[in-house]
Amino acid sequence: MSISGREFNWRKPFGPLIVQSTISDELHEILLTVGNRIRSKKSKEDYDYRERLAGNLSEEYGYGYDRKIIKDGKTADLKIAFSKKQFHIVEEELRWLAASYTRICYEQKNTDSKKDIWKPEELKIAHPLWINYMKQGEWNPVHNHTGLLSCVIYLQVPPEIGEENDKRFGTESSKKTNTPSAGKIEFSFGSHTEFGKSGIMYTPQEKQIYIFPAKLNHHVYPFKSKVERISVSCNFEALLRKKRYV
Repeated sequence: MSISGREFNWRKPFGPLIVQSTISDELHEILLTVGNRIRSKKSKEDYDYRERLAGNLSEEYGYGYDRKIIKDGKTADLKIAFSKKQFHIVEEELRWLAASYTRICYEQKNTDSKKDIWKPEELKIAHPLWINYMKQGEWNPVHNHTGLLSCVIYLQVPPEIGEENDKRFGTESSKKTNTPSAGKIEFSFGSHTEFGKSGIMYTPQEKQIYIFPAKLNHHVYPFKSKVERISVSCNFEALLRKKRYV
């Protein structure tokens, strides 16, 4: 059998794309400072967002709250916690990152044509964003989001969580497992096949952002360390009704 001159062409035509990037120092400071300010307010119960979220966490706050309840499906009067300047910075950077996701999908042939590339001005953030203060033993069950795209941003990641997954120095439960997962986020899609995976886990790092389709299932594993990890999430919607995704 001759093996010279062979070419192998590969394709990965199925499944969604997950894009990892980083946020700016400026955005990191805004999200952390405003989130901590909300947390310290006497009125922080107004910002409590847990009833709208899947997380089994003791503290999750929206960066805004409904000042009044309006029935019949009308939009509530939303009080945003950001200043005008902060709001502009948050909007500009996050919409640019979400639009970059659509461009990368096209470049990686996950979409069919350049018409599938969205511009920042064609996307909107579904306010409010929300901040998660995850503590020892807390977790997020399998869930997905509403909208077109979603993201998770990590503002504070104590090193103790990563150390739990170290097979040499980690916890007793992680030393012999073949799947160390303390504090990791896992995305899942489809069913397991030979020579293929149906899920992938990531170890979060500070200032990282993960962008993914809103309907992609994901969950977050608990950790045992007596520390606190802080993350922020939000969803993106289409400003204009166009393309087959809406």
